[in-house]
Amino acid sequence: MFQGAEAMELSEFQRHYEQLTDEELLAVAADSDHLVAEAAAAVKSEIRKRGVKPPQPTRWIREPGSTERVESLQDYEVYRRLCRRNQFMGRYRYVLAMGPFVLGLVLGGKTFGNSVLLIGLTILWALLAVGYSLALGLRWAAFKCPQCSRRFGTDSECSWCGFPRNPKQPKSSEAPTPAVRPAS
Repeated sequence: MFQGAEAMELSEFQRHYEQLTDEELLAVAADSDHLVAEAAAAVKSEIRKRGVKPPQPTRWIREPGSTERVESLQDYEVYRRLCRRNQFMGRYRYVLAMGPFVLGLVLGGKTFGNSVLLIGLTILWALLAVGYSLALGLRWAAFKCPQCSRRFGTDSECSWCGFPRNPKQPKSSEAPTPAVRPAS
């Protein structure tokens, strides 16, 4: 942010942070891990002086009128089931569609004497498997956000209200560190 920031004094940082808006000041404070000690102290001091409060994190609820909190779309069983089906079809789509088709062609030609009915059924099976896979993908992409009732979209957050698709993973710095026993 500053060139030669190590050489700057606390008063210089304070003068700079006094000129920032509350939102800019909160943005700098949110990333204060990357500031030199004097800059971090100046940011904290300016926030205390102004009495600026960071915005409260959004609290998501399961449904209107409910007090049960949810963290992400993964907290909804309907969505998790759709994801499991979509994942299964993603893995086995080709086997489910082409396996019976190939078996029908081979068996239909040799065992059943080129049975048109068997070949037609295997083609129908393949088309149904591909159609089901496409329908699952479309249902996933068009899933309604339970918070704002609009289409969720394909991003990691709802494009309308910001509701997350997956639970937030703790940063590596937030992860608990194992206790180390002193050598005895």
